[in-house]
Amino acid sequence: LECVYQFEFTPGLLLRIANESMTNRFGSLLCDTEQERQREVANFTLSLWSALLQPPEPPAPTDVNARYRPSTRPIMPVVSQVRFCVWEEYWFRFHPFGRCRGRDPSGGG
Repeated sequence: LECVYQFEFTPGLLLRIANESMTNRFGSLLCDTEQERQREVANFTLSLWSALLQPPEPPAPTDVNARYRPSTRPIMPVVSQVRFCVWEEYWFRFHPFGRCRGRDPSGGG
């Protein structure tokens, strides 16, 4: 999730996926492979993607990063430590530090 944090989707959507991955409420993120998931859990669990993509039109406008611009060119990440940016909404979401700075834990701001 962190590798797509700066691109198409909002921190709020990515945080929801991260939180749901720990609840085991949906079978979409269980198992190590798609084959194993289909064989073992798909018939007994709900899909996270179905829940996220319910109407209105998927993805919801609030889930798409307004600054994202699609491109057919390869993504060339800048790996300099000077440009490194910590995803505070994710890494500090359960820590008082995150709340002290006035950040919305849902990623809204």
